[in-house]
Amino acid sequence: MSTNFESFIAELRTLTQGAALAVDADQSGRRRRLSDAIALRVGAQERRVAPETVLEQASARYFALIARVQGSLKGRFSEKEWAYILEIDRKPIWNWWAGTKVATLVADNHDVSSLDDPALEGALRVLLYKLLQLSPLENAALVDACEQVWRGCRNPLLEE
Repeated sequence: MSTNFESFIAELRTLTQGAALAVDADQSGRRRRLSDAIALRVGAQERRVAPETVLEQASARYFALIARVQGSLKGRFSEKEWAYILEIDRKPIWNWWAGTKVATLVADNHDVSSLDDPALEGALRVLLYKLLQLSPLENAALVDACEQVWRGCRNPLLEE
């Protein structure tokens, strides 16, 4: 890795210096998957680029996509719905994968096996219907927002 990338990482680490950091159980697996994905994208021979360039580009795209989608999700959920969503995990590091639906996690957290269950509370039923309509990218943006809240940041999906 280049010196510029190492100084970039060192700069990021100063942001958390002295803080107790959450345990990341999936770190080695995620790094392995990232390494494999980056290796596929560095190119060949004279057209090859540095791995950190690929990582920086991918990160920039991720944050741009998430910000765009979070803008469209802003204000879509009520305070009560946010309470249901935020009680599902409450960890600053959430080992979520792209096939996971937040609707499933909320339903599991409330022992809901069917939306047709007559015992299902109205507000929870409405929330689950909303969550089931989310695209994979919207689910990712929602997860990103939850992680920010669980890390003590403001909720990017609440109206300002």
